[in-house]
Amino acid sequence: MDAEYWRQLFEYDDWANAGHLAALDGADAPGALRAMGHLLAAREIWLLRVKGESAAGLKFFRNLDVAACKALHERVQRDWQAWLRTLTPEMLDAHVTFTDSLGNPYTLTRRVMLTHVLLHSAHHRGQSAMAGHTKTDFDLYLCPLVQA
Repeated sequence: MDAEYWRQLFEYDDWANAGHLAALDGADAPGALRAMGHLLAAREIWLLRVKGESAAGLKFFRNLDVAACKALHERVQRDWQAWLRTLTPEMLDAHVTFTDSLGNPYTLTRRVMLTHVLLHSAHHRGQSAMAGHTKTDFDLYLCPLVQA
């Protein structure tokens, strides 16, 4: 998998996250909102980790409303896209050491870290959908960005 492939996967992830947030507008679904807020906070934290920066002080669970989630999504999406433009094949296999929110140290390749971010997003979008907000269908093959 080359750097362009990863950029495309993250474009899909951004598209799916934006769609889920749009579905939350006006919905009375606190569990769905909590799942999406966590997903977005985690994307912010994992970007810092991938870059080799500290995420100390940032929380995975925040009390965010839909507007705050949308603002966080837009900022984090922009930051991920900027970083992904710098991504090279060598960077994918480089090891990065970080400390998790419990203080445990880990060393992973960026490739594994990027995979985690994408799978984590899909997991929590599923939780959000199951928590009762408007029916959504944001499967990868439906994303206009990946269609030929």
